[in-house]
Amino acid sequence: MKSNWLKLVAVIVILLAVIVGYRHEKNVANYNRTRVTAVSSVRHRSPNKIQGQPKNLTKHYRILLSNSKTQRVTSLENIYRNPNHTKQTQIGNTKTLLQNPKNFTNLVQVDQKAVAKNKPTFDHIMRQGKPIGWVNANAVHSTSTYVLPYVYISQFWPSAAEDACEEASLKTAMSTQNKAMNVPLQQIVKQTPRSKNPNVGYTKNPYKYGSHATIYPDAMVRIARKYGAQAKDISGATKSQFIQEVTHGHAVVFEGPYMLKKPGSDHDLVILGYRKGQFFVADPFARHHKSPKTRWASTSLLMRLYNKKFRHQRALVVE
Repeated sequence: MKSNWLKLVAVIVILLAVIVGYRHEKNVANYNRTRVTAVSSVRHRSPNKIQGQPKNLTKHYRILLSNSKTQRVTSLENIYRNPNHTKQTQIGNTKTLLQNPKNFTNLVQVDQKAVAKNKPTFDHIMRQGKPIGWVNANAVHSTSTYVLPYVYISQFWPSAAEDACEEASLKTAMSTQNKAMNVPLQQIVKQTPRSKNPNVGYTKNPYKYGSHATIYPDAMVRIARKYGAQAKDISGATKSQFIQEVTHGHAVVFEGPYMLKKPGSDHDLVILGYRKGQFFVADPFARHHKSPKTRWASTSLLMRLYNKKFRHQRALVVE
C-alpha cells in the first residue's frame, strides 16, 4: 500500500515538472518574438525622422532633416517649443529678428521641418549656432544675400596680438557659432603651442608685429575644437565650396592679402557673407575703430588672390 502511494507521488511530481518546463519554454518564445518585433520596428523606422523627439511632438508631425541653408524671416510669427499643442508651448515671437533686417538680423538657418497632413508646416530655426524654436514655415523664405552674425576681432585691440591675424580671424569665425565669446584673443594666442612646424603651432612670436609668425589650418582646427567649435581644414577648396559653406551659416578663414588689395602680402581674413558675384570679408588688420574692417569683394578677385601659388590655398571652415 505504502509502495503504491509513493509511486503516485512520484508520477505527480514528474507531471508538475513537465508542466512547469512547458510554460517556461512558452514564455521564452513569447519574449523572443516580442524582442524581434521591437528590434525590427526600430530598424525599419523612417530614416528621415529625428530620433528621440518627445512623443507629443511626433504624435501628429513627421520631423524631417533640412539642409540648414540660411533663409530670412519675413513676418511676425509666434515661436514655439514644438509644433503640437502650440497654445501651451509658445516661447516668444519673431519681433527681435525683424528689428533690423538691413543688418541681416532676420537671417536664420532651418535645420528641421515638421510636416503633417492637413496641418501647417513648421520650420525649426537657428541663429549664431543656437536653436530658437519652431515657426510657421510661411514666415521663412529664401534669401539672395547671406551675412552671418559675427563679432569683429582686431589683432591690435582691445586684446593685442599684433602678428596673430590667423587667430584673430579664427575668433571672428567662431563668434558666428557663439563660441569663445568671452575669451580674449591674447588668451587664445597664449594657449597656442609654439613650434617650428606651422601645422603644430606658431613658428615665431605672434605678439610682435612684423615677426612673421605663422600657423596653418591644421593647428587652428585643433584650437577651434578646444573652444567647442566644429572646424575642419578645407585647404584647396573651390569657389563653389566657399559659397556652399557661407550660405549654410559657416564662416571660412582663408589666406590672402590685406583687404584683398596687396597681392603679395601674407595675411589671413574671414569670409562672413555672400551675394551673387561677391563675398563679404572681414580683415582683422584694423589698428583703431575707424580703420576699414569689412568689405564686399568680387568672388573672382578673392579666388585669384587665394589661388596664388605661394599661399597654397590654405583655408578652414567653422561650422
